[in-house]
Amino acid sequence: FTNLLLLRAKNCNNMLVHFLVILMKRSNKLEVINIQQCKMQYLFYIPLDLIHDEDQHGIYFTQIRELKLIEIYELREIWSTNPTRIFCLKNLQLIHIKSCPSLIHLFYYSATEKLHQLNELKLEACEWLIDLVCSSRHKRPPPKFPSLTKVELKSLSRLKWFYNNGVELPSLKTLTIEKCPQLISFTNGFATKDASSTIIDGKSFFELNELTLRSCYKLVVVVSSKTLQELGKLKKIIVSDCMELKMLFNIDGTISHSTELLQQLDELILNDLPNLTQIINKDLVKLYQDLKILQVKNCESLKWLPTSQVLKNMEITDCMALHKIMIIHEEEGTRGKTTFSHDTTLFSLGQELAS
Repeated sequence: FTNLLLLRAKNCNNMLVHFLVILMKRSNKLEVINIQQCKMQYLFYIPLDLIHDEDQHGIYFTQIRELKLIEIYELREIWSTNPTRIFCLKNLQLIHIKSCPSLIHLFYYSATEKLHQLNELKLEACEWLIDLVCSSRHKRPPPKFPSLTKVELKSLSRLKWFYNNGVELPSLKTLTIEKCPQLISFTNGFATKDASSTIIDGKSFFELNELTLRSCYKLVVVVSSKTLQELGKLKKIIVSDCMELKMLFNIDGTISHSTELLQQLDELILNDLPNLTQIINKDLVKLYQDLKILQVKNCESLKWLPTSQVLKNMEITDCMALHKIMIIHEEEGTRGKTTFSHDTTLFSLGQELAS
């Protein structure tokens, strides 16, 4: 097996664990591991005769790029112990894990320091996961994933956070979180229950293009920041079925009335947010001036809605408290106010807005 590049296994028993031990010693060219519907509690068991790298670079599976695990119902941990002195993680680029309901640990904190090339992380239906990086009683700096561009977290019914002290994601472009009802904070100041918490690292989310939050019942605010400048490249936001959400954007610092924010935002979709009262907590003239698509449904507590002059499609349905839509007039630097009566339940425009 010295030239093996790809391993696919399906419907295997626990003997697969012993086979993987053999591959550890012989298959240092292996790049892809794809395992489905197998019986095992640990993917990589670490026997005592394996050589430990004292420099913690790892000497086994040095070329692994992709790891996909699907419907391994008894899997509790990927590694039976901290992998940093055994496995080389520096080339790992993609992790997909789906329907592994017994999985309790994903990353050890020390392992995150090796995942420099991890580009894509997808987790779905792993009901026992509480965090993605094992939390510690000792306060450690937020782990950093410098190359991670895409994160999808779906149907993680116990997930509380990425790591209990935050995480740095300087390259993240797409974030999707769905059906994570116990989530209280993706990271400091972002998708959080605590409106007083703010983004503090000054490095994350500057590359973010698309954000989707669905059925995250404990979240109160989407982004809380000193200036909100982190979201300069954000193009699309979808938020739905977040029952406690009160605000999209909370600016915790002093900011000029004419500051330009969210100027790349093209599409804003807000559905079934019964406690949403405001989009942003500051009175700004230049907020998402390039917005083209706006959909707001069943946001019964929303009272006023800022929008743009260049909208092409707007749909507002069952927003009983909404009585004011603010339209920016860029040339004059002022706002136009479109007022609706309190009993307005439907306002829909499907055509281009000329003025």
